[in-house]
Amino acid sequence: MPRAVIAVIEPDADLRTALEEHLAAGSYKTRSFSSFGAFETFMENESLLTDLVIASAELKEIEPEKLLKKFDGKDISLIFTGRSSGTREELQRIVSLIRDGAADFLVRPVDGVTLLSAVHRVMKMRMLEERVGRLENQVLNFSSESSGLIGSSSALKKVLDELDKAAGTDLPILIFGETGVGKELVAREIHRRSRRTGEFVPINAASLGQNLFEAELFGYEPGAFTGAKGRKNGLVEIANHGTLFLDEIAELPKDVQARFLRFLDDGRFRRLGGIREIETDVRVIAATNCKVAPGEKDSEEFRTDLYYRLSAFAIYVPPLRERLEDISELVEYFRDAAIKNAHGKLPAFSESALGIMKKLTWPGNIRELKNFVFRAVFTFAEQEMIEDRAIEKLTSQKNDEKTKFDFSKTSGYLESKKNVLDDFDRKFLSEILKRHNGNISSAAREMELDRKTIANRIKELNLKYD
Repeated sequence: MPRAVIAVIEPDADLRTALEEHLAAGSYKTRSFSSFGAFETFMENESLLTDLVIASAELKEIEPEKLLKKFDGKDISLIFTGRSSGTREELQRIVSLIRDGAADFLVRPVDGVTLLSAVHRVMKMRMLEERVGRLENQVLNFSSESSGLIGSSSALKKVLDELDKAAGTDLPILIFGETGVGKELVAREIHRRSRRTGEFVPINAASLGQNLFEAELFGYEPGAFTGAKGRKNGLVEIANHGTLFLDEIAELPKDVQARFLRFLDDGRFRRLGGIREIETDVRVIAATNCKVAPGEKDSEEFRTDLYYRLSAFAIYVPPLRERLEDISELVEYFRDAAIKNAHGKLPAFSESALGIMKKLTWPGNIRELKNFVFRAVFTFAEQEMIEDRAIEKLTSQKNDEKTKFDFSKTSGYLESKKNVLDDFDRKFLSEILKRHNGNISSAAREMELDRKTIANRIKELNLKYD
């Protein structure tokens, strides 16, 4: 269970110190305040990633009932401490506080055993509630998230065995493999099987510039840069108690890699424009398509120290050409997905068609196979069965599209090259935008490019996409 940060609100200095010492003995991190006003001011101006507040029920500035309302709708548990003479009225008030949302009420004097027992019980309940909620969402979305992990090949079984071992630790993980093999799917599955109770938060390092990436990752304070009008929490805060997934980590400039390495070492960071260090509990999973393997030194893009820090647990996801025996199961899965999308019957693939597909190299891996299956079933939607000739026709068209250039319009090399690239981009972008119903952001995610880059290219080519 991740260690919690607990806020203590207690005006009595001796009692506050005693609570801090008891909690420290239980390995809990604390932040103490002498009044609710001090706590509220701190929360407004700083950031406390807290799970639990232990507050005196005898605060002069706010009654316990009103304090409960202050926390209504926030993901923070509240334990009260206070004196009690055991009268019927006092007992009824304590029962009412618990019924209205208080996690517990501890009668003073509070000894260490009683306090830690209550805190542990509350934190365990929070963990279970968060895990149940996350599992419910994962069950609903499981099929869409696990498409790249379908198959029974020995290569895939090795990946599944490794991710199962990785899920049982909180060590940083490096996933490497070619583009389109399903590295994010592996990361999501590790998070799903882990004990982490927070969110899975992905970010693509290649899609953001240096300054924007740091702002997204660590957040920023008002005035940190032009346009920073308010405070923004970074992804490392949003992923507290969860998993932060950094795709294409090697694309980060080396100075940003150095700052991220410092965060990996102690879990502390500063927002851009901030002066106070913030601590968060995040499990980091990174991915790269650099040709590195466990035990090897870094590529030109990777800092050696960052590579070794991330690869405490390294997982290699093989390309589709190394697990061709999985193609039949993957094709059936993608065909079923196409049927759901089309709300109707679509043709199946014959054994001879599958045989041809197993001989192809699939440089785009799982992503390319999925697009090919969708194209095939919709192109031959009127047929009952897709035979080998249909596959040959589609692959022939695909090769023709790659090699059919028209040089008759120009004579210069640069102009000819520009026309070829424009023609390719025009066809490719038209197809992918059609598949994503004109949604540039969705298309950019599939292409693993920045949305602004795609939008500018669409404008240059004067493409219609809505």
